[in-house]
Amino acid sequence: MEKKASILVVDDEAGLRDLFKAELQWQGYQVITAGDGQEGLRHLNQDQIDLVISDIKMPGMNGIELLKAVKDKDHDMPVVIMTGYASLETAMEAVRLGAYDYIRKPFANFEEEVLQVVEKAVERGKLVKANKRLTEELKIANSEMKKVNSKLRAMIAQLSVLQQTSQLINETREVESILDVALDTITLGLGVKACSIMLKSDGKEVLVIRRARGLSQKTVRDFKVRLGNGIIGKTIEKGESALILNYKDDGDFQAKFGQKDKDEIEGFLCVPLKAVGQVVGALNIHKLDGGASFDEDGQNLFSIIGAQIASPIALISKKGKNNAL
Repeated sequence: MEKKASILVVDDEAGLRDLFKAELQWQGYQVITAGDGQEGLRHLNQDQIDLVISDIKMPGMNGIELLKAVKDKDHDMPVVIMTGYASLETAMEAVRLGAYDYIRKPFANFEEEVLQVVEKAVERGKLVKANKRLTEELKIANSEMKKVNSKLRAMIAQLSVLQQTSQLINETREVESILDVALDTITLGLGVKACSIMLKSDGKEVLVIRRARGLSQKTVRDFKVRLGNGIIGKTIEKGESALILNYKDDGDFQAKFGQKDKDEIEGFLCVPLKAVGQVVGALNIHKLDGGASFDEDGQNLFSIIGAQIASPIALISKKGKNNAL
């Protein structure tokens, strides 16, 4: 059974408070009473109240002042004013100030003259609360939907970029051109400010930067990594993409990265380039702009690009060796 509302009755007449309490409790309502406006406010701050019923004429804080205080605290709280015939104009003012309705005193039939107003006021309060809750839920749902739509648009754009990259790479027969296509895709299409591609140097287990975007000339010229050595070299040798955050402890980085790059780069994503089970190089995403991300989706995206360029690089390199023979 649904729990009925909690009603606060504020009146300086003890007999009227007792009457309201008895009649409303008989109808299943929870009732709290107060002898003046200040006591009513204390209950409003301490207790769960669904409806306020207040007399207009009371010593100290009158009904109009209490109404204003209630509405300041909770604009949606329904308030019913009780008034004698002589103060009917004041009751109308209360309605203009936000009271739900008023009850004339004295009343002959509690059920017809009071209870019906109370029931309607309680239902109105429930509807207002439900409407407010639904509005908030809709706002949250709309916000979530916008996030989903934004993510879908980003995914569609990324798929388009990947398709274009794949087509351009398939049409290219030179390693340097493949590297340029990949880096242009990453910087122009995916929101990356600094990236590089490292390849093995003359078949050795040393990787050097063959193409880069956004790095200093010193870094591109001097930075080399031996497979299996240091944090970066061990990561590449494992052949699995990794977000490297402690690379500044790596001696090669400290010695050979340009000072500007060391100051600006906080961490980077290293994507080993593997073909036929062999590491042929590494794609390094050094610095992000607004559009890219190092989250799981971002890492997967850069891994796909790494896979796109690894096989043709290995194939072209193998053909070059065969032709040399």
